[in-house]
Amino acid sequence: MYNVRIINGKCFFYDWGCGGKAHPFFDTVRLISTMRDKLPADKDARNIIINAYLGEWLEYGNYEEIKKIFTLMVELYGFYMLYCKYTRARDLHRLYTTNPELISADTLENRRETAAVYVKRFIEKDFK
Repeated sequence: MYNVRIINGKCFFYDWGCGGKAHPFFDTVRLISTMRDKLPADKDARNIIINAYLGEWLEYGNYEEIKKIFTLMVELYGFYMLYCKYTRARDLHRLYTTNPELISADTLENRRETAAVYVKRFIEKDFK
């Protein structure tokens, strides 16, 4: 992770890009989705992370309400990321067709492939 630093023994997360454009819970969904293969198998790390994060939101509702919203955000996150990846690929395609010297065909193809991966993940609900 490039957006996590440990300072004086505490973890600090910054550059919350998805949360800045949408719902702040999306960043935790992305964190867990990105790290799912790296989390320890002997602990329920996913729920430890989720519970710690949701605990910071309890001034806005009880745990059950906050957890329900988080669960809904997991479902919406797939569509959100699909939309982001698609629009990025679309915008790069537009740039490439008008100014091919600014972007390589390989970069454009890579963005299309990334968008396709997110289409597949959205269909398979593979963001947990």
